[in-house]
Amino acid sequence: MSNTIQPDTNTRLWRIARTLEVFTVEDLAVLGETRRSEGSAFLKRLLRRGLARREGQEVRARRGRPVSKYRLLQKLTPELPPELRRIHEHAS
Repeated sequence: MSNTIQPDTNTRLWRIARTLEVFTVEDLAVLGETRRSEGSAFLKRLLRRGLARREGQEVRARRGRPVSKYRLLQKLTPELPPELRRIHEHAS
């Protein structure tokens, strides 16, 4: 099992982050139709590259505990930035 996120998932998550003013990992996962772990990995890459920041927390009614909210630091291009693309190597 690979921890690599497929390119189409990266693109979907990028578009969601750009569209939403403020988002959570759960927002990325649900709207991106992917696993929470993939949304979290994508968000970590945004944070490491200085493309997003934490905006605080909100309490979600369903879970009843705080979840962190994030925001992109600037409106970036509609296309997935090259630094967020991954080269996929397939083992034979």
